Amino acid sequence: MFPEIVLPYRAGRRSVDVVIRHGTRTAFMPRRVRDLAVTGPEYTLIWLAATLDEEAFEIACEDARRRRLTSVPALRTYLRRHGRPGRPGIAAMRNLLDQLDPVHAARSTLEVKTRRLLVANRITNFVREYPLEWNGRRHLFDFAFERERTILETNGRRWHDDPADYEDGNDKWSVPGRHGYRIVFATWDKITCSPGEFIHELIATMTA
Repeated sequence: MFPEIVLPYRAGRRSVDVVIRHGTRTAFMPRRVRDLAVTGPEYTLIWLAATLDEEAFEIACEDARRRRLTSVPALRTYLRRHGRPGRPGIAAMRNLLDQLDPVHAARSTLEVKTRRLLVANRITNFVREYPLEWNGRRHLFDFAFERERTILETNGRRWHDDPADYEDGNDKWSVPGRHGYRIVFATWDKITCSPGEFIHELIATMTA
């Protein structure tokens, strides 16, 4: 893997030691991070869209949104200003933005994989970050199928790193039942090792 730098079109430089990308300064959206000049997140994500596969690109985009480096409106604005036809990554970015929840970014790679598995199996009637309240507390759940009264929650090891998180999680899992919802957990092993069995479990729960 070679380091990458960006230069104005007029520079016209070439190198076998680094990857050189050419463009305009406004498209680069340059900024400084720890005294290092870097390209803006929107420009960077466009190039990632041109080089990564669809899942890896979605993971990168959701990570940037989760860290509040960019947003769906900011990315759409960038596309309107700099998304000329034929530019690498533009079509992939537009396609992804049409699929993402415009407000809520996925909180983990597991959420991204789960969403993609659902869509690949034509299960799209879900609401992201669905709110349910109990005893004055508001809990958000990853995927909700309102008509089927089913909650789907990604449940990775990251939730159990802290004992307090573990206790809070146990309290959260009882909330859907109090509202008449069934709950299905999507674990890393289920999604990556036995996706067919997981989809069967989810459909069986929704149609019970």
